[in-house]
Amino acid sequence: MLILILLVSLFYQTVKEPEYAGIFYALSTGAMTDLERRSPQIKVKSNIFTSSAKGYYEINNGKSSVRYKAGETATFLVSVPTRKVDPMASIQLLHFESRKDTRRITVSRASAGIINPGASVVPLRSIGFDVEKYGEHSFKIILNRGLPPGEYCFRSVVSTDLFCFGFDKPTN
Repeated sequence: MLILILLVSLFYQTVKEPEYAGIFYALSTGAMTDLERRSPQIKVKSNIFTSSAKGYYEINNGKSSVRYKAGETATFLVSVPTRKVDPMASIQLLHFESRKDTRRITVSRASAGIINPGASVVPLRSIGFDVEKYGEHSFKIILNRGLPPGEYCFRSVVSTDLFCFGFDKPTN
């Protein structure tokens, strides 16, 4: 009888999920680990010679403290308010340009010149990922496509923060 109770309790054991919606975690061997959480600064850089400007998100530090090896499969968790919304429409994976002391991604451009005047919003192109339901309120995100080395951040419609990590260059 005791064995039957143990088997039933194992069968109905729930997985551990993130407590709050829109917060991303790395998942490794069943344990959740915090990703680097950053609030991006919104900056504008103008060029008086070309009468143009661009807006971008910028994050301090050129590299995330959360690292993966080149070619490594990375798995993440995020809790969502409802799983009735397409995760590809509510979650973005963004590639940031790494500089010496910052990471950035362009979000808008404007020009007042004679050639090509006007303003435009640069669509933030999300990198594709595999996703599956996890537990009752979460999605598991799997990156197994061998992303190139660089700096990446998740963004959700639920939070203004970015959740960052990076892939290192292969070692010879």
